[in-house]
Amino acid sequence: MEGIAHEINNPLTNVIGFAQMLAFEDIPESIREDIKTINDNAQRVANIIKNLLTFAKQQKLERTYINVNDIIEATLKMRAYPLEDNNITVNTQLDPALPSTMADATLLQQTFLNLVINAETAMKLAHGKGSLLIKTALISDIIQISFTDDGPGIAEANLAHLFDPFFSTRGVGQGTGLGLSVCYGIITEHNGQIYAKSQPSRGSVFTVELPVVAEEKNLVVA
Repeated sequence: MEGIAHEINNPLTNVIGFAQMLAFEDIPESIREDIKTINDNAQRVANIIKNLLTFAKQQKLERTYINVNDIIEATLKMRAYPLEDNNITVNTQLDPALPSTMADATLLQQTFLNLVINAETAMKLAHGKGSLLIKTALISDIIQISFTDDGPGIAEANLAHLFDPFFSTRGVGQGTGLGLSVCYGIITEHNGQIYAKSQPSRGSVFTVELPVVAEEKNLVVA
């Protein structure tokens, strides 16, 4: 699986890179739309591959002392172009006093990226635009991160299955049903929780809760 993913990712990185470079060139609008389609679909393939790899193998956490706010900002920077292109407005309320914690930065970023893309896609399909609010807060000794969108919402019957592998409310070709399952696995490995609240036509709120874990100090033996 890893070998196949590597063979796909190498040319895919070039496709994404050149598509983004061309988007800043002085080109006709009709061609710009084609380039946007190329970039969006290449980004989607890249995310599918990442989710498949994470789902296919047991992840060993590589914990470092990180601040969740930094991971969120890096994730949004990575996704800035597609969000703007899809008319998604992102607002953040990040607690400046949020404590750092021991966590796997790469896997947390993958989780946040999946949640942002999930919200982005839902809003785009529903009404071609949207608003996403991301908040962080410290509740007792728990770091809480919420992603609130103004998308179409989720039927109550589907809420219980959102994090099941391969479960998707979208049509064929619009989702693998792995993104949220991967998120669940990553957050569970961090001894945290992830859950959703939603009502049809009233948007959705996905919440991640992570325990604050003290920094691991290297012991020096005399």
